[in-house]
Amino acid sequence: LVIGPDTRCTNCCTSVTSLWRKSVSGSVVCNACGLYYKIHGQDRPRHLRKDVVRGRRRKQGGQERKRRNNTLESLLASANTMLQECAQVEKERETKPSCR
Repeated sequence: LVIGPDTRCTNCCTSVTSLWRKSVSGSVVCNACGLYYKIHGQDRPRHLRKDVVRGRRRKQGGQERKRRNNTLESLLASANTMLQECAQVEKERETKPSCR
């Protein structure tokens, strides 16, 4: 697969892509056309061509995990506080004389 500055997709004629692929016939196609063919079994329609390569919108793995851990920690802290309050109420009930 020879890629040069003047390489163009044989399907949509774009010259900008994140990855060049080879089609079933062996010609050079852009990433979008190659994946479209792989999924749909037919060439990608020209009206789907875009001039800008869009980046993926990924979640921040580390920050997302930290946020999830912080939420879990706060839930555990809340549960522990509630348990302590319940235990304190039970002690108070045991020490107070009953009204009956």
